[in-house]
Order: sequence, then structure tokens, then C-alpha cells
Amino acid sequence: MQVRFTILFLLLFAFAGRYARAEKLIHTKGSFAEWLYHQKDYYRAMTEFQRKMVETQNKEQKTYLGLRSVECAFLLTDFRLVIRDAPNVQKENPYYEQLQWLKALAAYRMEKLNQAKNFLTSLNTSPWVKYQLAIWHNIEVPNKLVLPVVPKQKLPPYLTYYKLYQPNEKIALQQKTPWVYAGLSMLLPGLGQMALGEFGDGISSLFVTGGLAFLSVLSFQSQETALGVGLATLSGLFYAGSVYGAYAEASRQNYMEKEAYREKWASFMLRYKFP
Repeated sequence: MQVRFTILFLLLFAFAGRYARAEKLIHTKGSFAEWLYHQKDYYRAMTEFQRKMVETQNKEQKTYLGLRSVECAFLLTDFRLVIRDAPNVQKENPYYEQLQWLKALAAYRMEKLNQAKNFLTSLNTSPWVKYQLAIWHNIEVPNKLVLPVVPKQKLPPYLTYYKLYQPNEKIALQQKTPWVYAGLSMLLPGLGQMALGEFGDGISSLFVTGGLAFLSVLSFQSQETALGVGLATLSGLFYAGSVYGAYAEASRQNYMEKEAYREKWASFMLRYKFP
């Protein structure tokens, strides 16, 4: 009976661990392409968006998927592909402005300044367009001309930091200390992961480690020494895995933050000139 209970316990938490791994997919509304994009696997995300674009019959959805696909191409620095594959839509299309900006920035990165200017010419109602064109024409623009705020939801993901910077402004790089989170997991299994926002992994680690330790104690009390030793060993392994997992997750998040930092500076350097 004790063995059956142990097997059932492990199976339940194996399922919980599997759910924890699927947590980010659930948070991206079940879209595998969005999940890949969230993981910064831009090449696979691009091909997945293209596959979904072929399958859908809805024109607006097809345009959106095409936009997401070329956004991935932009982040892969395949600027030729951005201009070639960006959907051609009318001004009335809700994604028209994003597509024009994307093509303009891609052309600029390819050092085709005249083509970049042409892509933005039709967006002359936007203060940001006027400001960008003025920079490309080497015209000094007072900051007061660009104070109107562009709604964040209208901006494509790669321009999240699309706001007014001063040329001497520095973007801070936030880095975590992996040993701190490993230490939290030493105090309580899974605490480090939970502190990093990985609640699925953290809670699963806590219950698996604690549950195995509890079953080990019950086994020793029932004079089942071999089973108790085995469960205690498993509990120790999960405990060590929790500590290492917290350290590895903090290191992974640091790497992702460095990548985001690099993208911020890419956007920053693209938009502003330095003396």
C-alpha cells in the first residue's frame, strides 16, 4: 500500500512538473508561434507565423501573421526578407503604420536611406515620423516637436523602447545574482525559482522534495529502511536540483536581459546620432 501511494504521489507531481514547463505557453494564449517568439527563437517563430498565415482565411488575421513573421525577420537582421515579405496593405489597414515603420527601419539598416524615407512619407501625420525624417535629413529638431505621446499599443514589439531619449542617456542593465536565488532554494526548496517568477517550477520542486522527505520519514517509522533510504536519496536529489535550478534560471534570465539590452541599444543607436 505504501509503495502504491508513493508511485501515485510521484505520478501526480510529474504531471505538475509538466504543467510548469507549459506555463509560458499558456500565458501566450496557447499560440506556439508566440511562445517561440517569447523564447527569442525568432527563426522558428517566423516559420510558424508563416505556416499559420497560409492556413488562415481571414484577411486581417493573415496580415497580422505576416507582420509578426517579418518582425521576426527584422530581429534576425534579415532586412532584405523584411522588405520582400512585408504584406502590402492599404492605409486603412490597422497594421499599415507598423509595417511602414518596419520596412523603413529595415531599409535604413541596409543603408538604403532614400527607400527608407519613401516608406515613411505616407505617415506624415505622426510627430515621430516628422522627427525621424528630420534626423535622416540632418535637420536639428527641438524636443518640443516630439512631445506628443504615441500610444504604446500601436507600436510593434521591437520598438517597445520607442520613446524620447537624450543622446547622453544610458540604459541601465539589470542583472541578478544567481547565488542569491540558489541560497533561497537552500532555505526552502523552490523558493529561488518562485522569487524569479517561475512559480510552476518552484511549487512543484517544493512539493516533490517535501513530499519525498515526508514519505521517507513514514517509511523509516514503518521499519521499511531500504524504501526510506531510497526516498530520502530522491528527496536530496530534488533538493540539489532545486538549488541548481534556481542558479541556472537566474543565469538564463541574465542572458535574456543582456539580449534585450542589446536590442534596446540597437534601437537607440538607430534613432539617434552621437557627437
